[in-house]
Amino acid sequence: MDRCMFLYVIYFDEYCTEGKALWSVSDDGQLRIFDIRNKTMISNYVHNNPTPLMRGVTIDSEDKLIIGNENGELILLDLRHIKSPLKTIRLLSSPICSLCYNNNKVLVGHKNGVCINWSYNDDTLLNDHITGTDIDPISSIVRRHHVTYTSSRDGRVRMYENI
Repeated sequence: MDRCMFLYVIYFDEYCTEGKALWSVSDDGQLRIFDIRNKTMISNYVHNNPTPLMRGVTIDSEDKLIIGNENGELILLDLRHIKSPLKTIRLLSSPICSLCYNNNKVLVGHKNGVCINWSYNDDTLLNDHITGTDIDPISSIVRRHHVTYTSSRDGRVRMYENI
């Protein structure tokens, strides 16, 4: 009887991971930051309210992160010092389901179907409500140049221009 033996050699090469980090928000209300090179958790943030954190989005070319939770709060954090938030704001009391960052603006999709355009630099609402409460919960938001797409539980993708 012949025997076949297979030997699998797997190499995990890392390229340019020095100083890189991976962040994760979870349903237990924690934000965790991991060092990719060392594969260790380097920091974690627990919101003072036990409400689960839902979504997060990084801000391009800055060390900042915006997370949204079930209370409808947006929390702006500096990834280098996450123990004390830079800013906390509540636009609506409806849970936040999706976030999208582009050009100093954050689109915030809520469970009640409302999508809000927020400028995190000066705390202004740019277009109060992009969508209304007549839409299912906003599950995803994508922004490409001057066009914004939202998707919701009803299966429709909606397109908005110049937002």
